[in-house]
Amino acid sequence: MKKFYTKIKTDSGNAYFWTKIVLTIFIFSLWLIDSNLFTEESNTFIAAALMISLLSTMIYGIVFKNQQKLNFIIFIFIVIDTIISLLLLFPFYPNHFLFNLITLTLLASIVFLLQPKQKMISASIYLSLLFLMIVLQSEKQSLSEAAIFSISNFSFPLICFFIFNVVSNWLLRSEMIIEKLEEDKKRLLLKQNKLDKEIKLSSQRLEYLSKDLRKKSFEIQNILNLTDQLGDSTDSQKIISSFLLTMVGQLGSSHALYIGMKRSSSSYYSILDQKGVHNERINSIRIYKDSFLIQSLKSSREPILVNKIPQSQLYRDEKELLNLFIDDLISPISSRSKIIGMFIIGKKLTGGIFTQEDMNLVSILTNQAAFILDQSKLSEEIYDFYNKTVRTLLRAQEIKDAYSKGHAIRTAQYVRAVGANMGISNEELRNLTYGTILHDIGKIVTKDEILAYDKKFNGNDTEIKKKILDHTIVGASILKSVGFVEPVVDMALHHHEWFNGEGYPHNLNGDQISKESRILAVCNAYDAMLNDKPYRKSLNKEWAMEQMHKMAGSQFDPEIVNIFLSEVDTNSNLIKLSKSH
Repeated sequence: MKKFYTKIKTDSGNAYFWTKIVLTIFIFSLWLIDSNLFTEESNTFIAAALMISLLSTMIYGIVFKNQQKLNFIIFIFIVIDTIISLLLLFPFYPNHFLFNLITLTLLASIVFLLQPKQKMISASIYLSLLFLMIVLQSEKQSLSEAAIFSISNFSFPLICFFIFNVVSNWLLRSEMIIEKLEEDKKRLLLKQNKLDKEIKLSSQRLEYLSKDLRKKSFEIQNILNLTDQLGDSTDSQKIISSFLLTMVGQLGSSHALYIGMKRSSSSYYSILDQKGVHNERINSIRIYKDSFLIQSLKSSREPILVNKIPQSQLYRDEKELLNLFIDDLISPISSRSKIIGMFIIGKKLTGGIFTQEDMNLVSILTNQAAFILDQSKLSEEIYDFYNKTVRTLLRAQEIKDAYSKGHAIRTAQYVRAVGANMGISNEELRNLTYGTILHDIGKIVTKDEILAYDKKFNGNDTEIKKKILDHTIVGASILKSVGFVEPVVDMALHHHEWFNGEGYPHNLNGDQISKESRILAVCNAYDAMLNDKPYRKSLNKEWAMEQMHKMAGSQFDPEIVNIFLSEVDTNSNLIKLSKSH
């Protein structure tokens, strides 16, 4: 519902129509209560005033009432009403209460219905004409009576006009304040709704990302906890090699072999590792997955002497393999009812036979090997899927922030070179790599307009800079929630810390900043300088290296800067990488 003042201004045509009706009623009332009705001269003037008022009201109601933009028309009719009231009524009823009501009605119309300029003209006409009539009425009175008459008749409309103006201005200011407050409220509600939607969307993204990463991390962590040797496929090969050595040593065998598939998609088995065998021919032997030998091993599932296996239905390579190791023991490596490989254990150097205890030992080692190979395969699949997930996340980030395309992968190459130079362990190097790849993951939820901010930062951009740097806190929160180890989380959180303590978000300095984060800070800044940014083009290698020297000891750890620059100058891979920008 519109406010009082606004409603009158908006619907001034109807407001003035009813004002004229009231004014006509007042004039008619004056006529009816005239004590000298039909005998005094006033009767003629009141009748004329009434007729003019009725006529103007009819004309206004018929012609103008429902038209738009009536300010000037209302102004003309108010002037007419002013002349009627002052020329035809005032000489006879200057102090009558109904005439005072007419005065109030006219002044209210002038103040509340007209525009400022028209209001001042109408008021001037009214007061000037009133003053003239007062002067004419005062000519036949004594000086004191004239003064009293003038003051009493002129002060009332002046006071009314002043009061109406005060009320009008107060209503106008009040409604302006109310409208502004309502607009602010609507704007805040819209902003709140927008923020609520953004928060909800961000929460959904974070929840989805958190669940996905938590699941992958949990699977990977379970596999890593099985043995610290299962870091990659090479470690599993080392474990198989240790099994072969154990069998040879514990059983006193002359040799041992491991037969398996190079890839899970392979259709055949081949010899992948051996101890004590000196026959190059065996490297070309292939045992196909659907062969009779594999079916025989699948049915037995236990270690069996090679000479106990029928050869009538074997392929040539299978027969050749069995004939080469006819006195040996063969043990199938099974997983989920499938043969994933086999061990062949050579005869004893002493010439003795395989005992039941020997069989039990081979069976235990084979089961352990099956478990490790199975988990290793699963680990490789999960790592592959995990890496695809990480690449997908990076791709999403790079789509969101086009200037970061390739940045994480390049920076990972730099940090691995620096880390290797510093002699850190394989586990630390792995954490350093993952931390580098995921250090900007928090930018996924950073607003596009913030990432694309195309002005060079200065003292007035602290708020924008903070919003960009907030990706460190968000990224660390994501990685921590899904169970990443502390070094990886720390790299996401502190890769914008400065060595002198002036960084973000915790103002850490020196050794308070983890070694991984200090390495990342150097490599991250160098790669960033060699690439385009929204607010500048890429910089050349020489200028970037000069800046690294310049900022050593303030932004960067000077020891790591020296190692990094040495690598950039001497490491052929990093030299090519720097030139590829």
